[in-house]
Amino acid sequence: MIGIVTAPDGDLAQLTAVRQALFDAGLIPLMIAPTGGEPTGEGVDPVAVQRTFATARSTEVDAILLAGTPCPAVDADGARDAKAGAPGGPGAAADPRVVLLLTGAWRHTKAIGGWGTAEDALTAAGIPSGAVGIVIGLLAAHRVWDRFPPPPIRRPSALSWRPHAPSVLGYTLGMLTLGVEEEYLLLDPATGLPVARAAQVREAARLQPALERGEVQRELLQAQLEVATPICHDLEEAGGHLLRMRLALGEAARQQGCRLAACGAAPFTDRLPVPVTDTARYRAMHADTRLLTDQQLITGMHVHIGMPDRGAGVTVMNGLRPWLPLLIALAANSPLWQNTDTGFASWRTVVFGRWPVSGPPPSFRDADAYDRRTRALVGGGLIRDTGQIYWHIRLSENFPTVEIRAMDVQLRPDEAVMLAGVVRALATRALDDADAQHGVPPVEQEMLAAAVWHSARHGCTSTVFDPLAGHLADVGDAVAALLEHIDPVIKTSADRRHVVPVLERLLRDGNGAARQLRRLRAAGRDGLIAVITDQTTGV
Repeated sequence: MIGIVTAPDGDLAQLTAVRQALFDAGLIPLMIAPTGGEPTGEGVDPVAVQRTFATARSTEVDAILLAGTPCPAVDADGARDAKAGAPGGPGAAADPRVVLLLTGAWRHTKAIGGWGTAEDALTAAGIPSGAVGIVIGLLAAHRVWDRFPPPPIRRPSALSWRPHAPSVLGYTLGMLTLGVEEEYLLLDPATGLPVARAAQVREAARLQPALERGEVQRELLQAQLEVATPICHDLEEAGGHLLRMRLALGEAARQQGCRLAACGAAPFTDRLPVPVTDTARYRAMHADTRLLTDQQLITGMHVHIGMPDRGAGVTVMNGLRPWLPLLIALAANSPLWQNTDTGFASWRTVVFGRWPVSGPPPSFRDADAYDRRTRALVGGGLIRDTGQIYWHIRLSENFPTVEIRAMDVQLRPDEAVMLAGVVRALATRALDDADAQHGVPPVEQEMLAAAVWHSARHGCTSTVFDPLAGHLADVGDAVAALLEHIDPVIKTSADRRHVVPVLERLLRDGNGAARQLRRLRAAGRDGLIAVITDQTTGV
């Protein structure tokens, strides 16, 4: 990921050429400017800004390109941005937030390149332009390890060495790998209606060098696509893959005249249904459940957590069941359906709950009980195969993972990463609690089903079921209890910075459902579609 920092008066033709050159080289450009939007120029296609100076972070990129030196924007605040090491205001050499971005990249040994007046920004950041990995005119390596001398190697004695960081827990986050699947809608940029262009967008995605073969998958309807990250060992890795795939697939969609949308349900629909994807399985589903299949213009995110065995997977299923209502409330991102405000925060949860084996799973004694009961559903002819087990949590039949599929797809990629981090921390805690023979009190099936419905209805705007208290509680209190519960797992992990600040922002600004409704009321249909498609690709 290469961050391209530009000013409002930057040469758009030059930026477009640099951006395309990065794509051609198999790299992902991330456009960073003072404000969001799509700058345009005569004879040049608009280039979407994906980060503003206020939201860009050096940890997101592998290198930075400076298109000159951006002067302080009108919203630069010297006091707020003081840690950047440069004063704000009209007299400053560079916007203090750009200085902060550069100093962060410098400390993390990332390459910095640029052209024009870029050297002025380096001077403002106190970075010598002749240092290793600082190139005016072209970009060097991904990391510049010889920028700083290596520390002396300390070889631990046999008594002091440990295979994992010390922890009061038997399990640590690093023991459990994770992967994230995201489903997206394809929307017409002018009307916001779903468009049946999945095949065309998949074909265009094959030409995107940033996408690996097989990463983009078909879905039930021809206005839907799915991506899946590789196996990841930490949240930063998972977040990098999600942003990479969203950007590249978003570009493929744009080339086909539509936009990628990470909203849990299609907010606007036409009277004609979207055609089903032409596979034998999907045709059979449509023949069996015509109207229900036509109504599946919904998209979710699935988190896979690697398990040592299926017994551990059942332990995690049982341990995560009580937390499903809170996860659904936080992730709610589907308030609109067929041109209507549903009154629900997660209408997707309601629609998906219409399938015969869906909603919160029952608890299971062990893996044998899980296998026996799920195979009985198939053997009894009630479902076609175990792929039609649509519980909010299930064991994967194809991978050694437990799959959490209760959550709406997220508008912002960092919110998807946060939820994946919460799920992994809860799974780690569930395994450790099982070893210690204690844990969260079990919740009866009828209580859990009612709590899930309550979360789908209210999201984060009211109360939510707190599994530690056993009753409804204020959302802020329930989140505080969640963080206290997973703190022993994340407190010494780098995952914490991807979880806690994003959760705090979500409580402050609202989840995807609240932000969708707020934008619709403030800016109408056009404004809503713009914010959905912009935030999907990281603006």
